[in-house]
Amino acid sequence: MSPVVAANTIKSELLCLDREFLSNSFQSKAHHLTNSISMPLLLVQAAASLYLMGLIWLIQIVHYPLMGHVGREAFTQYETLHSRWITPIVALPMLIELACCITLVVNRPPAIPAWLTWCGLAFVVVIWLSTFLLQVPCHTRLSQGFDAQTHAQLVSTNWIRTLAWSARAAVALGMVYLFWKNTSQVIE
Repeated sequence: MSPVVAANTIKSELLCLDREFLSNSFQSKAHHLTNSISMPLLLVQAAASLYLMGLIWLIQIVHYPLMGHVGREAFTQYETLHSRWITPIVALPMLIELACCITLVVNRPPAIPAWLTWCGLAFVVVIWLSTFLLQVPCHTRLSQGFDAQTHAQLVSTNWIRTLAWSARAAVALGMVYLFWKNTSQVIE
């Protein structure tokens, strides 16, 4: 082998090793960045889902049934205040939960199966559709005055959100567990 061929072969080998090192180094840094962002995102998602699950159970078991005991005279004002006061308590966590779900579907951590992120998003879609197609119209009718049939419809259809948020919270906790389990094994 001539010195020129040997030099070109060595140069070629070094370039391949350099590219491989840079590629592995970049992938390692990208993996670390994804993991460092993913756990806080998963925890925020779980916190929002657990908060909303607790809130919806309180509303389902206590708040909505008590609406039937307010009395017709005070009900319109009660319903108006309910709608005004509940919105800021629910809206921001719902938006946070939705943003986390979309982010996780689009930028899924490798430790989380794709079907689980889509399942979580599906529950959120069910919750939002139920809210705007079933519960909001009931509240709109009730804001005109108490109606026993509308109230009963509100209580019965709200079970959709109650069960969906419960399942949603379980999915969010499952994601945290899977991420923690898989990343803790990588560290060991």
